[in-house]
Amino acid sequence: MTILRALGYNPRPVTSTRTRQPARAIVEPLAQVCTVEQAVVSFGQSRCPAILETTRPGPKFARYSIFTADPIEVFTCESAIDGDPIAALHARTQALPPVAGSATHGIPFCGGWIGYLGYESGLGIEGLTPTTLRDVPIPDARFALYDTAAVFDHVENRWSAVAVDWPRESGIDRPPAGERIDGVRRQLREAGASELGTTGSSPAGAGPPQVTANMSRRAYLAKVARAKEHIAAGDIYEVNLTTRFSAKTTASPVELYRRLRAADPSSHGALLCWDESAVISASPELFLELRGDRVVTRPIKGTRPRGANAREDETLRRALARSEKDAAELNMIVDLLRNDLGRVCALGSVRVVEAGEIETHPTVFHRVATIK
Repeated sequence: MTILRALGYNPRPVTSTRTRQPARAIVEPLAQVCTVEQAVVSFGQSRCPAILETTRPGPKFARYSIFTADPIEVFTCESAIDGDPIAALHARTQALPPVAGSATHGIPFCGGWIGYLGYESGLGIEGLTPTTLRDVPIPDARFALYDTAAVFDHVENRWSAVAVDWPRESGIDRPPAGERIDGVRRQLREAGASELGTTGSSPAGAGPPQVTANMSRRAYLAKVARAKEHIAAGDIYEVNLTTRFSAKTTASPVELYRRLRAADPSSHGALLCWDESAVISASPELFLELRGDRVVTRPIKGTRPRGANAREDETLRRALARSEKDAAELNMIVDLLRNDLGRVCALGSVRVVEAGEIETHPTVFHRVATIK
């Protein structure tokens, strides 16, 4: 409770998890009433929307797109130095009724928390003191609890409506689950009847926004040189050295997300919006998947552009496959991730099932490993 209150949250009293009645997951199949992009526009304009989407579906790791909005409550950790945000969120989750039947429906989301952990969250988890300047007014962690959603199965080409039926003693005041499912059905139907606007890069007559970096190229190269000195001295063996770029725009978060998904179709995309900020993401990389007691991570290291024709494609693909440098970089990350998973997984159960598969994407080739 001390950590929760330090993070600015005062949880309601609840009964013991052993005695309270579980909530129930309800899933209803829906007719094909709208496209996925129409759902993006519709849910993106709702209150506190969360969209987890794939624009490059596959049967194994990128099969579903999830659309939800109007959360029950929001959990925010402004600064991870106040405590471990995962521990605090776990404590809040334990105070809620368990949801029965969610694993039997075969879809990955039947209600729950959706949000993000910022890079600095790791400092709180590991008990480290941050040394960087906090110059971006975004919380280190933010999660919202959603109990109603639309889920699209790209393999089956099928929509489903999802709702959690909360027990009366939970104290959660929501419309009945059936009423919320009807609301999802109605929203998708209205989205299907709507006209999609343009996803152009900028308004008519306007040029692209001016982008500024938080350091010069000279300063960046100086940091690279310093990092190489530390590596040679044996102080470190890897640096994640990045530059932050900023730009001003009048476009809404959902407009920016639509432009991103059109320009860069990706296996994993996200749009999370709230009153003052938004997170927009697109990545070909499955960072972490946890289902039951099985965990998967698929790091990417090594990239080549796509060619102008099939012959150039094959040449570039082979160059990536034969690259000792790219193989070494991927092996280093595989070793790090094996170590990370070894901290939380059963001894001897962590294994590399794919050491360096070459994946084809719309604009590039990637070298990918799979660790389970």
